[in-house]
Amino acid sequence: MTEKEKEVFKQVMDMRDKGVEFIKVEYAGGGDSGAIEQYFFYNKSVEKVMWEDDNLEHYESEHFNFVLTTELEDHMYGILNTIEDWWNNDGGYGTILIRLKDLKYKINNNVYYTQTENYMHDGEFNLKA
Repeated sequence: MTEKEKEVFKQVMDMRDKGVEFIKVEYAGGGDSGAIEQYFFYNKSVEKVMWEDDNLEHYESEHFNFVLTTELEDHMYGILNTIEDWWNNDGGYGTILIRLKDLKYKINNNVYYTQTENYMHDGEFNLKA
């Protein structure tokens, strides 16, 4: 296990010891950049509702005060960099739900795009002298 992995494991164990069972991460991007914007922490009481809900919409989060380590946030960016491009051009947004007991995650990634339709027309100027 690398030093970074040890630090991630340590923080996960610390959160679990304090009652956190899930982390929900919200991210967004566009142009040529993107960022993780918010974290929410949940206890076990939401497991069935959150883990089985593919929308991963807003559930009331518990009031846990955690600042995620750089190593854990870097790990999340590493995962986000392997999925559809949500940070370039029109961008996108999404959520990651991480279940701490087994470190499984679900991502709901939304990518914006501009659709273009092209039409060609021929004609002739009708000029009368």
